[in-house]
Amino acid sequence: MSRGRKPKTGVRHIYEVKLYLWEDEDDDLIAFLEGLPKGKRAAGLKLSKYLKVSL
Repeated sequence: MSRGRKPKTGVRHIYEVKLYLWEDEDDDLIAFLEGLPKGKRAAGLKLSKYLKVSL
């Protein structure tokens, strides 16, 4: 019996994104991202998409 997760199949896409956010204009998104640990921000954005969270 092997350990860990099974390897995923299919094509993997990687997107590196840099956001420039402005105070007073993007306060909701700034607050959301600052509330997440730095290493979990991408996961938080993916989760908000699946939960259909309106920021």
